[in-house]
Amino acid sequence: MQDGEAVDAVDTDADGAYRITDIGAGEYGLSVTAPGCEPAASLLEVAEEDDVRHDVELSPATPVAESGRADDAMSRLR
Repeated sequence: MQDGEAVDAVDTDADGAYRITDIGAGEYGLSVTAPGCEPAASLLEVAEEDDVRHDVELSPATPVAESGRADDAMSRLR
C-alpha cells in the first residue's frame, strides 16, 4: 500500500517466495495473509531501481473458542 491505496496483490509460489515488480521509489506497506496464520504487516522503503528482499515470518492463528450445545444440533436431525 502507498498513500492508503493498494498498489499490487500477488500470490506466493510453492516455497512462499513472492515478487512485486514495476513499482516506483517510495515507502510502501506490505501486508501478508495466509490461512491458519495471523496477518503480518511491514513498512518498506524502496529506492529507485532497487531490488528489495523482505522475508515475512507468520505466526499461527490463535484458536477461537466456540460455545453452544451439541444436543441442540442433534435434536434437529431426529
